[in-house]
Amino acid sequence: MGLPAATISFRLGNPLIAAAGILAAVPVYIWWLRARRLSGRLRSILGSPAKPGGRALFAARVTAIILLSLAASNPYIVEYRSVPVTLSNPEAYRGVPVRHIIVVDVSKSMNYRDLGESRIDAARSLIAKYLRELGAGDNVTIMTFSSNITTLCSGSPEECMKALSRPKAGEKYSALGDALARGVLEARVSGIPGVVVLVSDGGWNYGSDPRQVAERYRGTAPVVLVRVGHDPRATVMEEAAAIMKARLFDLNEFSLKAINDTVSELYMQAKYTALTRAGRTSIRVAYRSYYASSILGVLGAFFLIASLREGV
Repeated sequence: MGLPAATISFRLGNPLIAAAGILAAVPVYIWWLRARRLSGRLRSILGSPAKPGGRALFAARVTAIILLSLAASNPYIVEYRSVPVTLSNPEAYRGVPVRHIIVVDVSKSMNYRDLGESRIDAARSLIAKYLRELGAGDNVTIMTFSSNITTLCSGSPEECMKALSRPKAGEKYSALGDALARGVLEARVSGIPGVVVLVSDGGWNYGSDPRQVAERYRGTAPVVLVRVGHDPRATVMEEAAAIMKARLFDLNEFSLKAINDTVSELYMQAKYTALTRAGRTSIRVAYRSYYASSILGVLGAFFLIASLREGV
């Protein structure tokens, strides 16, 4: 089912001000009734005719109070539009929840320093910046793998940021294929769109063949691969990416220097892939317009001026 092209709603930023203004009309009404009765008695005693327009002036005053209080309550109009999900408009769908399953290699070769720093430190820096890119509604699971797969955290980006200091490389084996399979299975059971971000130097030497895993799970869950460093065995990640038709990013000296751009592109690709694979080709986006405050203020001022005529 397609989303509606646009719907509009009116809201108040501070409804208490509007409520106070409307309630203020009550004592004004009571004062007007008493003044009108008193004026009627004086005119009856003095024999002077009643002045016309009393009700209209009162209505103008009350309307002015209500309109000005509405203007002061920061009113805005929300328009909902159907926006296509593309790589060029990531800000439009930043608030759409996605589960990010980040799987990090902690094998011995991740301690190699072919990037001016260790591969694990470069990976940790990439993941930290990636978490800062995520929206408040996104969910994160971070897992590490060597011969076994361990879950470090599962929760909000802020919660998982605290766990980033824990991954330490140095394990003997790298079960790259098993880690890929585990990440895909995690993404498949997500209650929201999910994406696997696998970070490794590609030094596979244990467990399932990553290419066979890629063949088995091709098309079942969105995957983005990040290859760290210059390990000669890392061609297996290229092959797995080609089989799964997944995007492969290289984390090297060049991309480390431009790591903010690298992470932004990685985030856009991951979230776009998660949403489109889940069938979310368009989303409903809210746009706020505050011109209603000016209109209400002008109308309130008009009725206030109109009510300043002599009379009750």
